[in-house]
Amino acid sequence: MNKLKNLNALLLEDDDSLRDELKEILSIFFKNVYSAENGLVGLDLYESKNIDIIFTDYVMPQMDGCTFIKKIRESNKDIPVLILTNYTDKDKLLSLITLNITEFLIKPVNYENIVEVLEKIDSSLDLEPNSNFIKINNHIDYDKEKKCLIIDNKEVSLTKNEISFIEILITNQNSTISFESLAYAFDNTYKSEQAIKNMIYRLNQKTKVKFLKNIQGIGYKIDNS
Repeated sequence: MNKLKNLNALLLEDDDSLRDELKEILSIFFKNVYSAENGLVGLDLYESKNIDIIFTDYVMPQMDGCTFIKKIRESNKDIPVLILTNYTDKDKLLSLITLNITEFLIKPVNYENIVEVLEKIDSSLDLEPNSNFIKINNHIDYDKEKKCLIIDNKEVSLTKNEISFIEILITNQNSTISFESLAYAFDNTYKSEQAIKNMIYRLNQKTKVKFLKNIQGIGYKIDNS
């Protein structure tokens, strides 16, 4: 299950001891595991972290699993969501199917249950048809084939220079690219620091979503939070 090692998981569970136990197990398979005791805290984590998969309890105080998932689905229809529940009532579980639930895990959940489900998810990732899409953060994807950004399922067209700039940052997603490195990155034509800043300003105006981070005095990197 090597693909999961590059993903961040979000775990929602109101039982402290069970949450700690599940987080310890999930940490074996995922890059990072963020945990919360209810949907309200979970939403904050979802918005601030680059979450790839969600495990959520069904019954929680303040905001239950169903309400939490509905909130997530308003902006993200595809992120895998797994429900942890004590309920064996089929009707209650079936009512959640319209929310595109990946899997139901009936408590008590053990290590073998989790491994079995994760193997299925890992296999589906291997068969992912949208290999042309690169995830920038929770709100933005980059379509390598069409050379455009996908924001809230809508295509945002890019100029030639914007494409070059974004692809440089994607290729070096964990690094800050200096102004000096960017200066000759556009058809070997020199671009001043101010020209680059102007292009980034226009790009931010076009997308309306912050995804570029200016490291003062150094350069730029992708903000994937």
